[in-house]
Amino acid sequence: PQHSAPSPQHPPPSPQHPPRDQDSTLDESSLRPEDLADPTALPGQQVLARWPDDGWYYRGTVVQELQDGWWALEDANGDVENIHQDDIITDLQDSQRPLALGSSVVGLHPEYSYSYAPGQIAAIGSDGFHYTVQFYDGSQAVLPRHELYTLPQARHREAVSYLQQRERA
Repeated sequence: PQHSAPSPQHPPPSPQHPPRDQDSTLDESSLRPEDLADPTALPGQQVLARWPDDGWYYRGTVVQELQDGWWALEDANGDVENIHQDDIITDLQDSQRPLALGSSVVGLHPEYSYSYAPGQIAAIGSDGFHYTVQFYDGSQAVLPRHELYTLPQARHREAVSYLQQRERA
């Protein structure tokens, strides 16, 4: 399929976040969209967010809470974007979420540096720390847990649909 690269305006993130626990399986039926947004996000906190310009996920820093669930986030270029809490994932929220075969995730895309895209867990490595991800565009990669973020299935479908619409435009 025709795939457009994520926006080049989003530069490299700050240093890699720490490894996470991945000991059990995820019951995605209990994972709700509101579980992704952290109402306690503080200015200066690093998060992963879906940027509205292209629909890809990038690392950003919380600048301030606005109102009605909106947050101002800054990318590594210093550009600030207002992003709704439904499109923000914090390391704290995701650090204890286990992954299982078929889990919906956002992972570091193998073809685009510093760009995260939706996919599903296709295999779990024998070490229990590395996962094979089948991305929405057919790409596949083996990633460590700390480069994966869980998504509710409904949010995953929405993210894939948005990306596909942007690519057709």
